[in-house]
Amino acid sequence: MGGMGVTTSQDMVGSTASSLSERDFYYELAKRDAEIDFLKTELLKLGEKLADVHSNVFSSFKEDLLKRFEQNKKDIIKQSILEHAAGREMTKLDLKRYFVDSKRACAKSSFYRYLYELELEQKYELVKINRKEIVVPVSRVLA
Repeated sequence: MGGMGVTTSQDMVGSTASSLSERDFYYELAKRDAEIDFLKTELLKLGEKLADVHSNVFSSFKEDLLKRFEQNKKDIIKQSILEHAAGREMTKLDLKRYFVDSKRACAKSSFYRYLYELELEQKYELVKINRKEIVVPVSRVLA
C-alpha cells in the first residue's frame, strides 16, 4: 500500500477488490471502462468543435485581410510598379509583361490606367535611353 497518505491505483484496486465480490469488481471495472470511452468520445467532440471555431475565426480573419487588400489593391499595385521600376531599366511594356502577364496582378487596362494615374501624380518620368523610354520613379530622378 502507498505510504505517506498517497493512494496509488494498486491500493484502490486492492481495497476495492477486498470490499467487493469478484463479479462486482469486474462490473465496476467495466463501468469505469465505459466512462473512459465516453470521456474519450466527448474529448474528441470538443476537439472537433475547437477546430471548427478556430477555422471560423481564421476564415473570418482571412476574409477581412482579403477585403482590405481588395480595397487597397490599386494603391498596392501602383506602389509595386514604382518599386519594381526603381533600379531597373524597364519600359512600360516590360512592366506590363511583369505585372499583367507574369504576376497577373491586374488586367492590362487597369495596369495602363494605374500608369496614367502615376503619371498625373508625377510619380515617375520617362527617360529616353538608347531609343527606349525607361520608367524612372521621381525619387530616383531627384536623387
